[in-house]
Amino acid sequence: MKILFASSSVGLGHIVRDVRLSNYMHWANITWITSGIALKYLEAKKVKIHEASYSLDGLDKIVEEMFKGGVLKISPNKLLKLYNMVKKNSIRLNELVNLDDFDGVVADEFWELLFLERPMTKNVFITDFLKFKPQTNSITQILLLPYVNKALHQKLKDFGAKIYVGLRPISTREFDFYGQIFTHEANEDCTERKTDEEDFILINLGGTSAGYNLLSKATPILNKLKLNVKVIGSSKHFTSNPLPYICRSKLIISMAGYSSLIELSRFKKKGIIVPLAGDFEQEDNARVFYDRPGYRILSFSKIEKLLERYILEIFNENPNPPIFNDGSEKISERLRLVFQSKNT
Repeated sequence: MKILFASSSVGLGHIVRDVRLSNYMHWANITWITSGIALKYLEAKKVKIHEASYSLDGLDKIVEEMFKGGVLKISPNKLLKLYNMVKKNSIRLNELVNLDDFDGVVADEFWELLFLERPMTKNVFITDFLKFKPQTNSITQILLLPYVNKALHQKLKDFGAKIYVGLRPISTREFDFYGQIFTHEANEDCTERKTDEEDFILINLGGTSAGYNLLSKATPILNKLKLNVKVIGSSKHFTSNPLPYICRSKLIISMAGYSSLIELSRFKKKGIIVPLAGDFEQEDNARVFYDRPGYRILSFSKIEKLLERYILEIFNENPNPPIFNDGSEKISERLRLVFQSKNT
């Protein structure tokens, strides 16, 4: 079957899990569409990319503009700018991609697809959250987001299937749940290599520039402790295969993105988790690790005060991460059945 895999262009978390999932889709001839740094990752993987990807604007740039000093600051103007870019991308998508050429579309939080006025029964939507949550200090968000969430779920009803892959298992009629989607290819799984740890701390900035403030705040403290440091994430420290760094590190200081925390758990690495303030997804993700040995949740505003203490404490602890289950194989089978039934 010919499948179009549309992956979110915000950061790297979506694309790394989607490529992992695609390795289980042996029944599919996949063409990819995305933009931004996610497109750079696909190019490094040498997969089949739809030419329309090079005409779409990356949403990551606007999202990055919303973060100042590790804090999400959403203004009506920024929201309008983001909305208009998604709508503009959907127009280009409609002009440049003939969806009828494909037997189905998999959309991982690819919002542009929701703007298309066409039947969505051959499409499957993947997400790691179920609704947008307002910032407590924003009356506008508190009043507006219930309507946004209602409209979103109404639009998603048209999809052939909706699959939730979040870190917290949730039972809902609207979404299927088979577990999480791990990151990167199975043959890169460094636990199979029994990789020995080396003497360095790894800073994982995630897939956007929003994590640069973490690097600038943490570096002087790590230098004071005379610790070796390596950095991955964002366009400046991009690598298409971060697993060797993750597996060899003795401690990871990380943003609280979905894939970053999947890797902390999967490889049982000690970690200090620094969620972006005001980002409900990162804050919810970080809570899954709360009060577990080998882990600390640290706000941006307290890095200078607490980072040194947390590092010294964690060195003497055995990590006990939450257990995640890779649902890739089951999700692949669910996708196959959806597309097979819609094309017979």
